[in-house]
Amino acid sequence: MLIPFEQLPGTSRIWIFQSDKKLEHKTIDLILQKAGLFLENWTAHNNELHAGAAVLHHHFLILAVDENKNDASGCSIDKAFRFIQSLEKELNISLLNRLKVAVMNDGEISVVNVSDLRSQLEKGGFSEAGIFNNLIHRKSELDNNWVIPVKNSWLATA
Repeated sequence: MLIPFEQLPGTSRIWIFQSDKKLEHKTIDLILQKAGLFLENWTAHNNELHAGAAVLHHHFLILAVDENKNDASGCSIDKAFRFIQSLEKELNISLLNRLKVAVMNDGEISVVNVSDLRSQLEKGGFSEAGIFNNLIHRKSELDNNWVIPVKNSWLATA
């Protein structure tokens, strides 16, 4: 069951898919249209999932499920990843590349290779930047835990 993303509770479980390039408005509209069709019929063990989608900052597709209604299962999560793979293929975009990270520096988002960012950090670059932590699990974390200082991230300690 498709629910507007804004209406889903903060406890909703989320999955964040990062584009390696800035998405244009027409691409975002198409992604949201296709996501709506997918989410309208998304189920876990034949139980409808109350789910929504959003594209934030022109780079991030976020799927959310209100698990107060029904939990997402392994099979339903696999369906979501197959949907994402089909989007990648159809729109010629990358949403599953975990070797790239998004960095917010002076209000601008850059998507860079992890190794390049580590190299920049060693040289003192990006010291005041924020990195998008796409491993957060709850919608409520988008406001406070999604963008964290690079110097406090796993990259600074790795």
